[in-house]
Amino acid sequence: LRPRKMLSDQEIMRMSLHSDEGFLLSFIDGATRLRELFYLGGYDRPTTYILLRSLLHRGVIMLR
Repeated sequence: LRPRKMLSDQEIMRMSLHSDEGFLLSFIDGATRLRELFYLGGYDRPTTYILLRSLLHRGVIMLR
């Protein structure tokens, strides 16, 4: 699975993202695989899962 952004950068900037969500989102480019995000962000697995779940729930990203 490869997460990708569903909103434009302008739309994302208007959202109240937590800094950790924004940091993890910076790695989401449509090419990076989901499993790679668990290593790139530097967070533990549960935290990464929570951040990704929040971004998914808010419609910022989708998984393909």
